[in-house]
Amino acid sequence: MKGYFWKLSTAELRKTLTLPVIILLSALFLLALAGTFLPLIFGAVGEEAVIRSLNFAEKINSAFGVIIPLLTFILCSGIVHIDLKSNWLRSVVARPVSRHVYIISKINSLLIIVVAMLLLMVTIPTIVFSLIVKVPVEFGFWQVLFVHVAGICQALMYIIICTWMSCWIPGFLNIIIFIVWMFSNSIITQLASAFFWDTQWIMIASDFYFPSGFSDSCTTVIAGGDFPFESILWGISALAGFAALTFWFISFIQIDKNRD
Repeated sequence: MKGYFWKLSTAELRKTLTLPVIILLSALFLLALAGTFLPLIFGAVGEEAVIRSLNFAEKINSAFGVIIPLLTFILCSGIVHIDLKSNWLRSVVARPVSRHVYIISKINSLLIIVVAMLLLMVTIPTIVFSLIVKVPVEFGFWQVLFVHVAGICQALMYIIICTWMSCWIPGFLNIIIFIVWMFSNSIITQLASAFFWDTQWIMIASDFYFPSGFSDSCTTVIAGGDFPFESILWGISALAGFAALTFWFISFIQIDKNRD
């Protein structure tokens, strides 16, 4: 079964990296480079400029907060539904491959792409940027490592959520719903803080409206607070919960049923 898993992961990589996806990733790569180096080009970095110091972990975390959702939008649109409509899922499970192996290999291939893109778009350009700027650079190794690990876990969370949604939502609606859910999180949080700050259950519910435990833990670590056990546990719990839902839903998909 291990051999099937890696063969299927390789096939999923090739199937995902179509020409339109490569074009979108290339455009995103250029935008990421521009976002990293334009402040330096326009003289916004220096002892008397707007940016007078650089916190490496904070810069990585800020870039991850933009790049990871965009990569999710590009790579995860209708990922299971497309396989169902094209009969790819049917041809896979016709072999001695379980549905769970199929879904894990798909998530694995997407995560490989995301990690590679994060390194190319964020980590490597930020390293180059920090080497050429003439401002103090704060590089905390454990902070940087934590941000990378937590960022990858948050990316895995997004991939699994979109995969789960695509198991029961047709077309590209999984991404539309995910975008609405993600961007409404800040609105819900602000409304709860402004009008229901004295209602405990509403404040607690707003904290759990969107699974952002891993990204919240990065903010705490960068700020120099205590180790964010609660945020990490929330992230792990949400990750495990959505993974379980994905495995459950993929087990009951009617492969032979024509979905519009």
